[in-house]
Amino acid sequence: MARGSARLAAFRRVGEDLDLRRAMAGFTAFSIAEFGTWVTVLVYAYSVGDATTVGTVAVAQLVPAAVLAPFLAARLDRLARATAAMVAYGSQAVALAATAASMGLGAPPLVTFGFAILANITVSMGRPAHNSLVPELVDDPAHLTAANVATSAAENIGVFLGPAVAGAMMAVGNPATALAVLTGLLGVGTVALMSVPRTRRPSMARAGAGPRGGARAHLLRHRAAIPFLVVGGAQQIAIGALDVLIVLLAIAELGVGGSGAAYLNAALGLGGVLGGLVAASMVGRTRLTPTLLVGVALTSTSLMLIGVLPAAALFLAGAGIGYSVVDVANRTLLQRTVPVDSMASVFGLLESTSMAALAVGSILAPLLASAVGITNAFAVMGVITASVLVLIWRPLRRAEDTATVAVEALDTLTSVDMFAALQPAVQEALAREAGFEDTTPGSVVVREGDTGDTMWVIVSGAVSVTRQGREVATLGPGNLFGEIALLADRPRIATVTALEPCRLLTLDRSGFFNAMATDPVTHAAFEELARLRTRETLGE
Repeated sequence: MARGSARLAAFRRVGEDLDLRRAMAGFTAFSIAEFGTWVTVLVYAYSVGDATTVGTVAVAQLVPAAVLAPFLAARLDRLARATAAMVAYGSQAVALAATAASMGLGAPPLVTFGFAILANITVSMGRPAHNSLVPELVDDPAHLTAANVATSAAENIGVFLGPAVAGAMMAVGNPATALAVLTGLLGVGTVALMSVPRTRRPSMARAGAGPRGGARAHLLRHRAAIPFLVVGGAQQIAIGALDVLIVLLAIAELGVGGSGAAYLNAALGLGGVLGGLVAASMVGRTRLTPTLLVGVALTSTSLMLIGVLPAAALFLAGAGIGYSVVDVANRTLLQRTVPVDSMASVFGLLESTSMAALAVGSILAPLLASAVGITNAFAVMGVITASVLVLIWRPLRRAEDTATVAVEALDTLTSVDMFAALQPAVQEALAREAGFEDTTPGSVVVREGDTGDTMWVIVSGAVSVTRQGREVATLGPGNLFGEIALLADRPRIATVTALEPCRLLTLDRSGFFNAMATDPVTHAAFEELARLRTRETLGE
């Protein structure tokens, strides 16, 4: 209930800010266009080819985007944040319009696929641009948390509505019609950003950078993480295969056409949204492998039943629920197992593994469909997913036996607005990095003018905050102080003195940003906020 209240409060705070509303409108349009375009292009691929064509086009869209994403993000970083977002969305809209025109005018399929690949490359700019814009529009860390919650919700809306919108447009028209509507929606989202303030920031060294050594080096030191990477890869292979198999099922088996394929994708997306709500309840649980087992069982069983009972949408929604539960449980277990100073590298390896696994699934799907039939291919993917878990179950359990949950720190952090609405994996990673200290009455915790990189949350007791010798505030349990120094690495602006015996939770800057590696979106956003605070307070 507390988490739900925190998320509602987060939405209200974002809704009160006009510039953030515009930024969220643009990102929501981007998300709807992204997921709607993906299924539309695959439907078109099947209409001009066969199952192999669909798989090949899926891989062709994934690989260039993955390769070029870092380069494009670096280019965007030279622009004002709102301008960068407009360039990202505008480029995507232009590429989508070209793809739609190519489809509608009957251009050779290779030409259309070329525009579609270009459109998917432009998609890789959207999230970095949005995630770097948001910190410049917020007032404080709690406001940033609220914006991150809204960003997550906007993406979930896109996962569901994107295929649904595409399906509705293909039902009354064709794939070109769907892309034209998605282009228009993206154009509206781009225009929404025109009034957002434009600022530029100087570059700053990345906050919270971990120790040297690539992901492989960290993985060799922490082999317990390998089972969780395997689970993540297996799940993404299934998702990559489903992207292709859903199109084949809708058109070749069920006869519901391209619009039906889009609706089935929307059912999968809706299941993912529902699964995310279920997964939020995992935070703080000491044993998550049973939950992971349930999630895999739900995913696998749902896929197997698609070929047996005439309720494909229902079973795809079930698979989506199972996938979301497994994803959150697996990521949380991984962050519990890997030391925080290695987390960024290992989670980066998880993302790379996921991208490669999506491509493998896209290649595997048409081969399975050709060998055993479309509906049986779903069942085979269900068996593969379940078999992977069976093979690595013991290593998973052994790895979890070495993990710990910092219950007291977690309870304290989730009572603070700044942290209450974060994703469960982020909350637990922060709790692992936190410590506690006890102070006596009269103890000076923070002295004005000192340097510092630590923040505190008051668990019990009370403190006095003074500036230039004058008291400006009295803080009690649930309040925090020192967060600006943590984010911006600036001198302390006030003195904090204990008025009575206090128990304080402590969190330093390095631990804070390393913990954020469990959620790249939140990590990047807080890094941007650190840059902004540095410029505002130090003029650097």
